[in-house]
Amino acid sequence: MSGGQAKVSVVFRTQGGGGEIVIARFDSPQIAIGPPKMPKEIVDKLTRVFEAVANDPEYQKFLVERDLVPIFLPPDKAIVYMNDLGSTCRSVMDKAGILKER
Repeated sequence: MSGGQAKVSVVFRTQGGGGEIVIARFDSPQIAIGPPKMPKEIVDKLTRVFEAVANDPEYQKFLVERDLVPIFLPPDKAIVYMNDLGSTCRSVMDKAGILKER
């Protein structure tokens, strides 16, 4: 899939042209979302704290040991990332015929 949002792990093809089953591994971001209109100084302080934790070598080792990708995105980039991930998920679900929204 494009955009690096989904990683195809396995593709099964049925005998006789019955179709394919695709098992995709999606990124599973851990994010913090605050209330609307949170004061900028609070957002900035929390951003600095989360960035410090995300860059801690012990925490990064913890993530890697669990096959997770250590990454920190500031709020502006996290919004873009989540919008892209949502679009990818919608596309996969639509193609699978299980998308409930239109």
